[in-house]
Amino acid sequence: MTRFDLDFPDLEPEHSGTAADDRDLPDRPFEPALTIAVDPKAGARSHTLLVPLKVNGKWLRQITLRLPSQGQIDDYVNNENASRRLLLAELAGVDPLIIKALRWPDSEAVHQIFHDIVPQFISEG
Repeated sequence: MTRFDLDFPDLEPEHSGTAADDRDLPDRPFEPALTIAVDPKAGARSHTLLVPLKVNGKWLRQITLRLPSQGQIDDYVNNENASRRLLLAELAGVDPLIIKALRWPDSEAVHQIFHDIVPQFISEG
């Protein structure tokens, strides 16, 4: 042992099995099988478009934004959603080009809803 080595035997992990026992352990920690359902309308906010858009031959007259999940917030923070527009489009369930095509009064209203439902650090980001 050198003068830089520290000896803390009481902090060593306990291991009572053999190397063969270790091979039986799963690669990742135990994850219970969960079925999680969320009412997609719960907390959702809608805006009826003043200037409806015709998208692929169908009129889009209303945009509804769902509340973000923690996973969606995490994805934004970890740069998996490249922009706020992509997150807004994901919450609205529409293509980002639809958000880009909105006319001003509608765009302003949809963005206000977005700012109201996401954490402040995202709306200011």
